Amino acid sequence: NALRSNTNMILLLCTIVAAYFGTFENIADLKFFGGVDLPWTLWKFYMHSTMQAGQYRSYEIRNCDQIDEMIFTSQVPILFKSCVSHNATVDDLTFFQDRVQNLYPLCDEKKLSKFVFESYEGEIQHIVEELPCTNVTLGEKLSIFHSHNLSEHNAYFDVQPYMMSVEERHVLKEGLQKVLVDEDSDLGLTTKMVAPVLNNLLNAGRPAVYYMHAHMDHFLSFCFAGKKTWNLVDPLYMDHFESEWSGNAQMMLKERTKVHKLTVKQEKGDILFVPSWWIHETEIGKKTKNRGFNIHFGVARQITFGAADLALRVFGNTQFFYSLFSPGHEERKETF
Repeated sequence: NALRSNTNMILLLCTIVAAYFGTFENIADLKFFGGVDLPWTLWKFYMHSTMQAGQYRSYEIRNCDQIDEMIFTSQVPILFKSCVSHNATVDDLTFFQDRVQNLYPLCDEKKLSKFVFESYEGEIQHIVEELPCTNVTLGEKLSIFHSHNLSEHNAYFDVQPYMMSVEERHVLKEGLQKVLVDEDSDLGLTTKMVAPVLNNLLNAGRPAVYYMHAHMDHFLSFCFAGKKTWNLVDPLYMDHFESEWSGNAQMMLKERTKVHKLTVKQEKGDILFVPSWWIHETEIGKKTKNRGFNIHFGVARQITFGAADLALRVFGNTQFFYSLFSPGHEERKETF
């Protein structure tokens, strides 16, 4: 009886722990980083059982006053319309110009990884993923970007990811409240986001991510000017692709089964929320010069981001995640 009682207690504790941490984010992280398929298979079975044949999850359009709550609970993309003041510019949220990126070990030049993607129709796309590991400040990158002339030069792209300290999050929070239509909103930056990363994207003649990929974080993409087109695929259909973790993202390599894609048109003033592991790519005009601004973050109970946040707060380590899940720091070379 004592053995049975202890066994029941252990099973009860395991059930409580599994229920608490059994979120979609952890199930997906476990599959793509741990190679454990059973929870992922059960999640897909459950999701399909709640949907009718031919039914797909879609994105939602919401008002700005719902953003602070929904970005931490929704499992589908949300387009929050006209949440950024039309008088605001991306310069209003240009912070930490004297800092270099801090997610990756510093390098002398960008590391390039080459991939080939084959669509269901057999179309081939050559992809070059750039790891922005150079020891260059945001201010220096902005200077290069502003001096780039699209009519005289080829397309240009750079990105500056920066994991913020607790103090720096408060600085960004104050900046956000000056440009958001809802001045009481802080997006949960200092209270709910786990290990948030500020991402400045500098695009000239090409989008930041012109290829289908996914990653473990949730993110908010702000549109300060022009228009942007997003193509999104539900992670429920991730297994319809052959894919590979690059150290930075899950790269789609081959579309084995035709998948349903969502197309989202983002306009000036809109904020697009994309949940964890949704496959996505962006489109902009070839003659367009554009600066992007994203905030990437984890959520409560997401183990990978909880570990990254702990490493930041205790050890000041902002490279924890990449060091743990990178397949090595060597470049991946694909023959084109």
